[in-house]
Amino acid sequence: MVKVDSKLFPEGDLSLEGFRFKREIRDPIYGYIYVTLLENEVIDTPEFQRLDRLYQTYATHHVYPNSTHTRKAHALGVMYLAHRALIRILRRQASTFNLK
Repeated sequence: MVKVDSKLFPEGDLSLEGFRFKREIRDPIYGYIYVTLLENEVIDTPEFQRLDRLYQTYATHHVYPNSTHTRKAHALGVMYLAHRALIRILRRQASTFNLK
């Protein structure tokens, strides 16, 4: 059983197997993003790390220096939202998948 904050999992404790958290990443929009072991392996790949050098806003950061929206930050936010969606689906379908 993993205890996490209520913002991440409003239903309470997370008891689904396979969702062990490896680390947390601070996000300016979502707060702390809890990263699973599998997600952490993906984040640590050179391909994912390369996203930190690619800007969402292309060359806008030259005009607006504080506009540093990277593909990596975007991908982490998308990962967080996909994780939340998956948890909700699994919780609603727990009986179908034989989950506790």
